[in-house]
Parts: sequence; C-alpha cells; structure tokens
Amino acid sequence: MVYFLAMEKSTIIIGHKNPDTDSICSALGYEALKRALGEEGIIAARAGNINPQTDFVLRYFAIEPPVYISDVYPKVRDVMTRDIASATCKAPLCSIINSMGKKNVRFMPVTEDEKPIGLLSLSTLAEQLIVKTPAQAREVFTSIRNVTEAIQGKTAYAESPDLEFNAAVFVGAMTVESFRDVIERSDPKGCIVIVGDREEIQRSAIERNVRLLVITGRLDIAPEILSFARQKGVSVVISPFDSATTAWLTQLSSPVDHFCTSDFLRVSETDPLREFRSRSKEWMGVVTDATGRLTGVIAPSDLLRSSGTRLILVDHNELSQAVDGASEVEIIEVVDHHRLGNFHTSTPIRFVNEPVGSTSTLIAERFFKKGVKPERGIAGLLLSGIISDTLMLKSPTATERDREMTDMLSKIADIDPVSFSHELFRAGSGLSGNEPLDIIKSDFKAYEVKGKRFGIGQVEVVGFGEFYGVRKSLEDGLCRLKESEGYSLAGLLITDISYGNSLFLVAADSEVASTLGYPATGKNLYELNGVLSRKKQVIPHIFNIFSKLYSS
Repeated sequence: MVYFLAMEKSTIIIGHKNPDTDSICSALGYEALKRALGEEGIIAARAGNINPQTDFVLRYFAIEPPVYISDVYPKVRDVMTRDIASATCKAPLCSIINSMGKKNVRFMPVTEDEKPIGLLSLSTLAEQLIVKTPAQAREVFTSIRNVTEAIQGKTAYAESPDLEFNAAVFVGAMTVESFRDVIERSDPKGCIVIVGDREEIQRSAIERNVRLLVITGRLDIAPEILSFARQKGVSVVISPFDSATTAWLTQLSSPVDHFCTSDFLRVSETDPLREFRSRSKEWMGVVTDATGRLTGVIAPSDLLRSSGTRLILVDHNELSQAVDGASEVEIIEVVDHHRLGNFHTSTPIRFVNEPVGSTSTLIAERFFKKGVKPERGIAGLLLSGIISDTLMLKSPTATERDREMTDMLSKIADIDPVSFSHELFRAGSGLSGNEPLDIIKSDFKAYEVKGKRFGIGQVEVVGFGEFYGVRKSLEDGLCRLKESEGYSLAGLLITDISYGNSLFLVAADSEVASTLGYPATGKNLYELNGVLSRKKQVIPHIFNIFSKLYSS
C-alpha cells in the first residue's frame, strides 16, 4: 500500500531504496525504541519492495512490514490552507462581497456541488460593477430568488423563482404617466419595479406584466393588488429597506457564477509543491481532492510553510540511495554504518555513523543504553538484521560489538542464531522463478563518483549451481538496468555463504571492465574468492577505479 502523510508533523524512519533485511529491521527496531521512549508521530517506512529473506523474517516474528512510501516530495496538501471561504455558484453577489469583507480575502473559489467552477476576485468585480455606462447601470442578470435573498425580502408571490433573466431595474418614484411612458419602452418580462406604497404605480406595473414587483419599506401590499398580481403572473416581494437601498442590493443580486472567471489555476492535493511553483502565475491555486471536490487554496505565502515531514535515515546516508524527495524535507537524524556520502543539512542533526557490521547493531545498542529491553519480536528483527548483514558474523565487516549484540538479542528472542541463520539464508537464496530485475534490485545500491554512476546488488546463495542456470537472464537484466539508469557499471555480487566466496556479474563500459582487475571465469563474470562484503571489499575498489578513470 502507499502511505499518504498526514498534515500533522510526522517523523519517518526509513532505509535506502531496494531495502535489505538490515534496512527494514533497523527501521522497525528504531520505531519501537522511540515509541517506548514516549515519542509520538513516529512511522517506520520503506522505499522499496521487501525481498524474500526479509519477508521470511517478518513472518517468522509475526510483525507487519513498514508502510511503503514511494516518495516524500512535499505535496500541496502539506501546506495548503484548508479553512477557506467559498461561494456557491448561484449565491447572490452581495452576500459574497460581504463574506469577502469579513474574512479579508481578495479571492474566493466558486463551487457547484462542492466542486470549483470559477474564481471570484475583487479586481474582477471592480471592473464589472464600477465601469458601467449609464444605460448599463440599471441592468442586472438575476433571478427572483436571488433578488429576494439579496434584499432580505419576504415573498408574497413568486412565479418561477429560480429562472434567471436579464432585467432592467426601475424605481417607481415618478408620476403614473411618466412611469407608464418609461415602462412602455422595455420588455415587461425583463422589468423589476421597485416602489413604495404608491398603489397606482403598483397596479400599472402589474397591468404591464412586469417580471417582479418589489414593495419597499416593509409595507404590506393590498390584498386586491396581490390577487391581481397572482392573476397576471407577476411576482411580488416585500423589502425591509427603502427604495434606494433596495435598488442597490438588487443590482448586487446576480449569481456569483455570472462574475467569476473560469480561467484559474486548479491543483490536486497530491501534486508536488515543485509543480505548483512551476505552474503558478496566478496569485492563488484552487485545490481539489481525488473526486474533484474543493478542499482548500494555496498561495505563494503557503510555500514558506514546512511540509511537516521529517526523516530519520537508517542504513544509509547518501541522497542518491534515499527515498525520492528526501532533499526537499527536513532530515533530523542518521543512523548508519556505511561510508560518508554527499550529505548536507542546513542545521545540526544527530549523525551516528560507526564501523560495525550492521545498523541493527547500533539500534540494539541504543535500546540497552536507554535501559529499554526490546520485546521478543523486535529483538528477533534486530538479530536478523545483524545476521543478514554480517553473514552470521563471517563477513570482514563483523565486529565484537556485532557479536555482543547477537548474543544478547538471541537470548531475548530465545533463538539459536546459528540454526536460525540457516533458515534465514535459505529463505533468501532462491534465484530460479524470480524476475531478473527483482533479483538484482532486491538489495541494490547506487553511487556516484566524478559525475559517473554505478550500482551493485548482492544476493546470498548456498552454492552457485542455481546461479549458473539463470546467469544469462541476470546478465540481460543488468544490461537493461545499466542503459535505463545511465550507469557506467551495473553489477550483481552473488555470495555463497557456505564457502565464503562470491561471483561478480557485471555490465560495464569497456574502460571500466578493462580495469576491474578481478580474475575472470567467463565474459562479464569474475571470481572473488574470500569476498563476502560488498561494502568493505567491493565498493572501495570500484570507487578507486572510477576516481582514477574520471579524474580529469
């Protein structure tokens, strides 16, 4: 499953891409320790698929795998403003202007069925409302329902209240003769007549079949006039305001969608912030969820907020190996046992990097230093991480500290580490029946030297017999990976844990292949007797080759 980060601050403990057993187990172990120490918002995660060996360990100790996170790029949802004012598309304009004033906003999304259809801005309103000719000053696009709401009126009789129409607004503050002369020159179904208690004007408007008659000052309409209006199909609304105020509010009764612009920036909650930065020419973006429903807005000022995501890197310290987006969020801690990479932070952080055989050793030591006894399952995970990374303490990277933690953890987990290691390595040694790229990338690490990239995976086997049966497909997989990722070398270290030897299958540029210096047993295949550790016995050699080849 893909885990979506919550808005509140989350601290994610995560290993490298293509995680091995040590990476997964140290992340889960560190999460357990921090939770035991009372820290909140801690999440163990992974940036890649779980390999068969790690799957065996998790099932053996009945522990759920870490959540999968494809990337930690800050998303729009992490910094957007959620508590926003919006306008329904048919709301009268005056109510929205009032709302914008109260909330002190210059823009407001306009919605229909909770989905944004436009954007209303004060500048747009100013252009459309203020810059009018005298002839346009009396015109309004509205409906009887909108007029009633805008003037806070009371309906005496309404005919087709939701029908929208273009109207001319007349105030009956003149003689009957003058009023009749004016009204005769207009389409009656496009007329709104505003008048006080002048019954002659009221009757003349009804006789003319105007669309709407508005009686001001909260004055009652005579029953016989109202009956006449019903007979003629003329709607009647009672306004609590005087004629001038009523006329002004009527001009602002247009539905909001008549003024909003449909040309606005629409972004998704899941869009990376960097995409919003590149797309944003407008002042504000309207944010929607997966269903298209309005959930917020995002403005340039929101980009200054922290996304709330913090990372603790375990079992690696190079951004090239980290989950995508790690460089764009706050990294607060590193616990690792590999070489130092190109890692920079803007503020000091806790950085633990020690020459032991496994990151799980460092996490286990922290449990005991803090006076916290790990539960059996967590002890078993950390023990598995040590056994896997040190090849049951046979690797040249294994230290006395690894041996000490193996002894202490095996007692808590009530496991014989030697017999358990046989099960663990058998679980992860299968090559046949698996996709070549899955095998190669199950524990694959990439590096960069002098602008050139290389990557090496490692698998443990019991004897090389199975490897020779799938060698060709693995070699083809390495070639495809080399080309797709632009590597100068893509390699797979096949380690026989029973005899302590390795084979090195590579796809490499000619100048790299010619300088490897390993004894070849065939094309692109090298024999590395006594080699168990990729980290200590292979990676430094490849680094030296690249440094010399590409020094200029």
